[in-house]
Amino acid sequence: MKIYKMKQFSHQWVITTMILPAALLMAGPATATDRNQPASGEISAATATRVSSAAATDVNPTDASAQTQRNHWKKKSLFSLYVQGGLAAMDMDAMNGRLSRFGYDTIDDPIMSMGFGFNHRFNRFIGGMDWHFLIHNTPEAPDSNVRVDMSNWLWQLNYGADLIQTTSWSVYALGGIGLGHTRIWISEESGGSFNGVLQDPGRSTYMAQTSLVLSATLGVDYRFPMRERPHRTSYFTVGLRGGYLFSPYAGDWRTHAAQIQNGPERGLNGPTALLTLGVTSRRHPPKGN
Repeated sequence: MKIYKMKQFSHQWVITTMILPAALLMAGPATATDRNQPASGEISAATATRVSSAAATDVNPTDASAQTQRNHWKKKSLFSLYVQGGLAAMDMDAMNGRLSRFGYDTIDDPIMSMGFGFNHRFNRFIGGMDWHFLIHNTPEAPDSNVRVDMSNWLWQLNYGADLIQTTSWSVYALGGIGLGHTRIWISEESGGSFNGVLQDPGRSTYMAQTSLVLSATLGVDYRFPMRERPHRTSYFTVGLRGGYLFSPYAGDWRTHAAQIQNGPERGLNGPTALLTLGVTSRRHPPKGN
């Protein structure tokens, strides 16, 4: 009996002192992560819960409101390109007074205005740009050998808003700011042959003035649908504009980089009436909004 008990004790001692420590050493130390790691089924459930919470957080009332606001702006976005033509009753008294004093023909009134431009509507706000070319008679010089050419043109940045806006109609007001340019070319014609020009090239000079131009415009556009696509509709646009040009400041007259004294001080001033023809593109909001 004593021998059996001794053998039993020796087996327990070997397991406790040798085999168990070796097994623990091979398994390595248990980390806090290992101790707290849930079962595979628990991991899937926890992950699904976090993903659902994140998805619910991403779609919130604030984001939905922002998306609705963006779609509202897209719905009212229109881009237009157009040409325009009409009449401009410019105040040319100061210029005509100088021309007639030296025997030149005066400039007839009203003047024809031709041009082109573009604008972009965001909701009711309008921003765009115009170019105008004023076409008038050429003043005749008292000397038949002298030729006179005169040009007036201006460009403007326009900002305003639609007072009335429907799918087809727009009634709007614009304010513009830009620069007006007036240039007079005076040249003396020489011989009618190539050799004659080389022998006597004649004389030529020009005088130019740049002025600040402001404008106030009231207009109406009507849009005829031409083509409708899923995200965009195209229109043919017809419009009328009435406005007034005003030059609060007129620069000095210059010629060949030299300043000219005592020139007419008036810039481009007077009412305008224009017909506009163009194309307009309206962008549609995404479906379901």
